[in-house]
Amino acid sequence: KFTAALTVFAGGRLHGDDTPVPVLEPGKGKTKTGRLWTYVRDGRPRGDETPPAVSYFYSPDRQGEHPKAHLADFSGILHADGYAGFRDLYEATQPDKPAAIQEAACRVGGVVAEPRPSQIRTCRFPASGSSRSSFAQVRFH
Repeated sequence: KFTAALTVFAGGRLHGDDTPVPVLEPGKGKTKTGRLWTYVRDGRPRGDETPPAVSYFYSPDRQGEHPKAHLADFSGILHADGYAGFRDLYEATQPDKPAAIQEAACRVGGVVAEPRPSQIRTCRFPASGSSRSSFAQVRFH
């Protein structure tokens, strides 16, 4: 991984998302849909003085293998939408040990939701060292 990505993944909390992007298909003169995966670290709202950082990865499709590869060395809390490709990341890989990546899921009416600007969400954050969760009202700007 590049140095910028290592800087982003060195933090204990990330926001991850993917975005469809048009990509020229070589030799066909047409575009197809690729994906731009974005991982952001920004602890300023919690008083962290570490500068915010972002890392981008491209993939030709939306398969779950991509976030799994991107986040292979990350451990901490990942705030992401309900995309099924993130789901495996939250599963423990060793018996009697928690998963390396804990989910911070936002829910609206009991459904995992992608944050939208200027809306309040109820978010579930893993309690440190515990399988229990705590809930908080969060306003996204």
